[in-house]
Amino acid sequence: MSFQNLNEYVAAVLALKQKIIDTEESSTLHHQLDELLLKCTPLEKQIEEIEAMKSELEEKRAKSSIKMYQQTYLEIESLKQENNETEAVNKKLEAQVKKLEETTTKQSQEIKQLKTEKNTLEKDLKRTEISSLVVKSIK
Repeated sequence: MSFQNLNEYVAAVLALKQKIIDTEESSTLHHQLDELLLKCTPLEKQIEEIEAMKSELEEKRAKSSIKMYQQTYLEIESLKQENNETEAVNKKLEAQVKKLEETTTKQSQEIKQLKTEKNTLEKDLKRTEISSLVVKSIK
């Protein structure tokens, strides 16, 4: 072998050695990539499960909110109806109170008038008795 052939041989061996190193690194990198992919698959499934759970939770929250709204609406409607009934009863009671006040006022006036008439009649009775006594005493 000549020096030039030797240099070519060494260059060829070095190139072959680099290919072997590149191949080993490539194999190692492929192996690491495969391991990462194996690790990523469960993570992807977990992410999908988490997204599904988030979606389910949002749906439950929406249903819960709708249910609370419906319940609140029914309570409000019930309170409105109760309020209307209370107002109707209140108006009836106010009318009764007004009627009682009018009746009381009228009765008070009648009592006052009757007392006045009683006093007048008692005075008339006394005069009549006195007149009667006077007439008897004259006889």
